[in-house]
Amino acid sequence: MEFLPVFLNIKGRKCVVVGGGDIARRKAVMLVEAGGIVDIITGHKTEKFSEFGQHEQITLIEQNFNADHLKGAVLAVAATDDPVVNRAVSKL
Repeated sequence: MEFLPVFLNIKGRKCVVVGGGDIARRKAVMLVEAGGIVDIITGHKTEKFSEFGQHEQITLIEQNFNADHLKGAVLAVAATDDPVVNRAVSKL
């Protein structure tokens, strides 16, 4: 097995979701429900996150992903349809 499932206490801690689709949305909701403070990095404007508008645990960042987005994060989720971006997230 290449990866090991783990349990993390993310309550009050920064998590980053990179992506703008349904999978990114589901992952963001899951992290918020676990108490995480979630930055969603999406390279384009999308209505998928409009319901999060003023949510205190979520920040929507409409920029292309860069390594600075992960500063201070305890967890990052790559949820794009771009294998190059997903690989970049996983290597940091």
